[in-house]
Amino acid sequence: MDQPTPPHDQARIRQRAYEIWMDEGTPDGRCEANWHQAEAELARADAPPQALLLQPSRPDAAPAAPPVAPPHAPDRAGSARRRSTR
Repeated sequence: MDQPTPPHDQARIRQRAYEIWMDEGTPDGRCEANWHQAEAELARADAPPQALLLQPSRPDAAPAAPPVAPPHAPDRAGSARRRSTR
């Protein structure tokens, strides 16, 4: 069952929906769609990081491994790392 949105969340949703409406050029008849989009965006932003990961399709399936940087990724100074040929 859906619970009522707390007033402080409604203010955030209202502000984001207004921003969406302005970004779209203030079209008529989009208030409900903008409200739902704002709710979804804020829910994603407020979700804990683990909730953003895809859940395995089977309960016994292993979670996906995190992405790994390629072997020749730029280091902090911006130059590419080179492997020794020796």
